[in-house]
Amino acid sequence: MAHAGVYSRSLMAEAAQRVVALSLDGGDAALGDTPDASPSRHALDKAYALVTDDGTRGSCTATVAVLDGESAALSTLSLGDSGVVVLRDGAVVYQSEAQQHEFGRPFQLSSDVCDTPADGIAARIDAEEGDLVVVATDGLWDNIDVEFLCSTLWSVHSAERLKGRSVSYSAAETMAVLTVNAAYAASIDRMSDTPFARRYRDEQNLIYNGGKLDDIAVAIGVIERAAPSKKVDALRDVDDGLPNYSNV
Repeated sequence: MAHAGVYSRSLMAEAAQRVVALSLDGGDAALGDTPDASPSRHALDKAYALVTDDGTRGSCTATVAVLDGESAALSTLSLGDSGVVVLRDGAVVYQSEAQQHEFGRPFQLSSDVCDTPADGIAARIDAEEGDLVVVATDGLWDNIDVEFLCSTLWSVHSAERLKGRSVSYSAAETMAVLTVNAAYAASIDRMSDTPFARRYRDEQNLIYNGGKLDDIAVAIGVIERAAPSKKVDALRDVDDGLPNYSNV
């Protein structure tokens, strides 16, 4: 029996394991410098193959974002209408593009082989200290304009940095909760002028107002400089004195 929740969780669990394994094997250097040889594509390729082989049934869109702790290169891969936005100084420096076969039918990975990771859009962004990375399902992007992220999230982020300290886990969690709550409120508001409503009017040539009820999942990361003498992550020590970065 197909189960989208089981399928998506299995896929992302396997992708996370591929990222850990890749880090132990040497990180980005083991794959090369082009987006198509990125750790995000590598992770999703391997995860998709494993989930397909073990017979897990279901389908889902997918977004993977991997930060190299030494080079500060952020590798992303998005397939379908989930996606990633990178904010810097309150402005968008990268936003992934949604992929749809037709209106309301996004690209998806599936046990029935609909689309594959090779169909996803890969990118490589040179991250900087203080960047915000927002990864979310279409329940966010259908209901909230990216301008909300630029203003509301950046105000929380800036307030933390003005205190002269690193952005804490609790602050990142606060940003994620604010984002989810705003998206849910818009999704049940029959009069809100949402991104989904505008696309519906444009592509279907029909009158439509309001949001779209859907699953809303949001993860927010903050790029921060790590002390050279500390571990950047649980995988390796850093002792070369170069700038290193980690996610909150």
